[in-house]
Amino acid sequence: MSDISDKVKIIVRTVGERTLGACINAIERQGFDRDEIAVVNSVPFSEALRRSFEIGINVGRDWTFCVDADVILREGSISKMLALAEMMGRDTCEIQGYVLDKFFGGHRPAGNHFYRTEHLGFAISNIPPEGIDIRPEYCMLQSLRSHGLRWEQVPYLVGLHDFYQYYGDIFRKNFVQARKHAYLRSLFDAVWSAAQPSDIDFTVAEIGYQAGAKHSDFLSIDKRLACFAFSPSEYDIREKEEMNLSELASVDVEKIIRTWQVAHEHSIFFPEIPSLTKIV
Repeated sequence: MSDISDKVKIIVRTVGERTLGACINAIERQGFDRDEIAVVNSVPFSEALRRSFEIGINVGRDWTFCVDADVILREGSISKMLALAEMMGRDTCEIQGYVLDKFFGGHRPAGNHFYRTEHLGFAISNIPPEGIDIRPEYCMLQSLRSHGLRWEQVPYLVGLHDFYQYYGDIFRKNFVQARKHAYLRSLFDAVWSAAQPSDIDFTVAEIGYQAGAKHSDFLSIDKRLACFAFSPSEYDIREKEEMNLSELASVDVEKIIRTWQVAHEHSIFFPEIPSLTKIV
């Protein structure tokens, strides 16, 4: 094990994302052996939370870094997050970095949670019952805060979020966005309409959002729900193939981050988020 893997247990949470391999490869390049990376594919998401925390507790390293498989980390991001976490007091249970999110047109907190392992037992007891909240991890963190523990948003960009995904996953995620972030409709309109002519991802995002906006029944973060079923052929779209070695090799996370132009509308909706240049 490397020095950093002595201190941090990495857990990748997945429901079969197209970028699972790319996510794991990006972690391996930072000093982690493949057999040192735990992959959790439990559903619904509240159960994935519970299982991830149990693994972190059982392994017993100082920190447990939960990374969603739709995130591709940039080089050096794990050591950077460790350094930031170790600056925090013992009452800080978690820190989270930003990601560059394709469908939000800019950066936001998502898909990465760097937990202090000693607090995970208590965190498990604060995971909400399934169906109580559409954002179970955030709900849990809010509960921990009410009990005197801190969690911090740190000014660092860890990598890419929701790039290179299957159309089925794009549909499902933006179906959920219609319920979680309905107030961002005009942001999505601006970002997606500008990109749709050249990128089918955004066409599928719009289809998913519209379906989610019409859905009024119970909604859980559970890929197995019938409402999340998507057939690309109904829209004359062919589902993407698995990422092959040449496509993996072409993913230059740092270049994408450095050349990305944050949508103007993004800064209107998220004025509290530092500019990209301040968090890189």
